[in-house]
Order: sequence, then structure tokens, then C-alpha cells
Amino acid sequence: MVNVNRDLTLLLHMLKYTKEITDLNLIKITFDDFKSNYVIRNSVSMDIMQIGELSTHLSEEYVSKSSKEINWKAIRGMRNRFAHGYFTMDYKIIYETALNDIPELQQFLIKEIENNKL
Repeated sequence: MVNVNRDLTLLLHMLKYTKEITDLNLIKITFDDFKSNYVIRNSVSMDIMQIGELSTHLSEEYVSKSSKEINWKAIRGMRNRFAHGYFTMDYKIIYETALNDIPELQQFLIKEIENNKL
């Protein structure tokens, strides 16, 4: 049985982190500026890691049900790279994820929360 309240709470927290990233308006920040600005880089990295961590607590039923729309495995994998990769983080991947994938995830989360499809 899906724990709707728990899954919804996790999605709401993930949405908060996606908003923190999209509020930075990275489209106006070049990759070189991103790479050289440790405050922005670390903030985005931490938000992405938090999203990944939260995704590990979603019910398996929900993950299975929504996996055609969102690649939870990739989100969890990125979290693991942050948590265990230490000195091997690729800033280009982080930047591109924040710029391209996070807005898509944000739209998915908004839709899921609004429709309460859980």
C-alpha cells in the first residue's frame, strides 16, 4: 500500500529544492562562472544531493508507478555520486543537470502535487 502522505511530503520537499535551483536563473550564468563560483556551485550541488536523498525514501510503489515519467534511478545515482564520489564530481554534469533536468523535474513535481496522483 502506498503511503500517500509520506510520498506527498517528500515530493513537496523535493519541489522546494528544485525551486532553489531554478530561482538562481542559471540560464544567465555561464558554465565558467558556475564553475568558478563555489557558493553557487555548492548550493546547487547540495540541492541536487538533497533531491536524490529524498527520492530514496519514496515508496517503491510510487517509484514504480511514476518511473515512466521520471528516471528515479538516475536521480538516486547522482545522489550517490555526490555522497561517495568525493573528488570526482563533474561540474559540467552538475551545471547541465541544474539547467536542463531540474526544471523538468520541477514541472513533474508540480503536476504530481497539484493532481495528487499519489
